[in-house]
Amino acid sequence: MAIKIPRDKLPAVNLRTDTNLLGVAASSNIPESINKITSFLDTTAQRIKAHNDKLREQEIKNFNTKNLSLLTKELQDYNFAIEDNRDADTSLIWGDFTTFYNKTLKRYKDTVYKGKEEEWERFVSHFHSAFNAGKSDLRLIRNNKIKGNAQVSFNLSTEKFKTDINKLPQSSNLVDATKLLLKEFNAEQRHYAQIDKTLVFDAETY
Repeated sequence: MAIKIPRDKLPAVNLRTDTNLLGVAASSNIPESINKITSFLDTTAQRIKAHNDKLREQEIKNFNTKNLSLLTKELQDYNFAIEDNRDADTSLIWGDFTTFYNKTLKRYKDTVYKGKEEEWERFVSHFHSAFNAGKSDLRLIRNNKIKGNAQVSFNLSTEKFKTDINKLPQSSNLVDATKLLLKEFNAEQRHYAQIDKTLVFDAETY
């Protein structure tokens, strides 16, 4: 006897529309996770950059502070050398200082700060300020030297006048010769007294 197989129709299977790949991706939390990771990486990168910038800033300050200290000492040593030099020619002081400035500027820019443009841009104003301060100190030194030289010349002029007066021969021209020496002496003394206000002379004394 033959076996009969039921021929009833199987029920249709209805698939949900969100089971396709696009639908799954759209309904999942993957994009939100990616955004959180991206945000974290951005924040971390910003913090690292801020930290590196801070270190770089301190590095520049340290370098410039050290060099400003060295430059200040150079200027002090230069001025002390002139102050201690009794034979220093005061008429050459400013010309020599200008030469010193130009040489020092070239050395710092081309050697000390070679390849350090950012550091040099920060330092150059301090360089000029240091030289301006050094120039002010040098002006005082020069003025004191001029006054010191004036005092020496004042004293020498006085001694020379006394010597010349004593050497005048007794003659009919004695009075005129004395007046001439006195006129020259007074002119010299007045000149030195104008340079150094502490020098006082009384022409009538002689």
